[in-house]
Amino acid sequence: MGGNSTSCNMGSLETGVSKASDSCMGPTLGAAVFSSMESTSEEMLKEQGIDGIALPQKILFPAAEISLKWNQVHCIGAGLYNMGNTCFLNAALQCLTYTPPVANHMLSQEHSKTCREPDFCMMCTMQNHITQVFANSRDVIKPVSVVSQLKRIAEHFEFGDQEDVHEFLRYIVDAMQKSCLPFGRNIKMSKYDLKTTEETSNTFFLMKRHP
Repeated sequence: MGGNSTSCNMGSLETGVSKASDSCMGPTLGAAVFSSMESTSEEMLKEQGIDGIALPQKILFPAAEISLKWNQVHCIGAGLYNMGNTCFLNAALQCLTYTPPVANHMLSQEHSKTCREPDFCMMCTMQNHITQVFANSRDVIKPVSVVSQLKRIAEHFEFGDQEDVHEFLRYIVDAMQKSCLPFGRNIKMSKYDLKTTEETSNTFFLMKRHP
């Protein structure tokens, strides 16, 4: 396009490589960036209370902090190298990387500031991956941080085997959700909060077992 317009494209595709370009994405320069959740978390809780549902004493993640828009302009990040039948994994990672609410949170580095998980944490893994993607625009990187944890994300997956991208995406989201739960951490929660969290976890489990 002519003039000062900025176009976005995914670049050309080469064997084993997803090519990135220097195009930019996000809100137009000078445009107002806002959250789609205009109500505060307190107001939303009040609305839930009207239906007779007990209000949780602890909010794990304030809804008002979730923005469905890009918080800032980013050039399209790095492409992902195919490390050997990892195209399904790359596709799932790219979907999450370019989902604004996920990218906004990961790039803010908020999770790592409070994470106390000494072992595997999918949120930390994704934060590292997304940070590397946007730090290496116009380049190609290997998603080693995710591939190295493949068995922890989906224990029946084997490196080198071709797998279903949708199934893997659900395993990633499930692992991210589990990383955000307070089980095993020194966090006091009411019985209602714990029950709600357990039901949410069970729902994800059933979705995974019965697609």
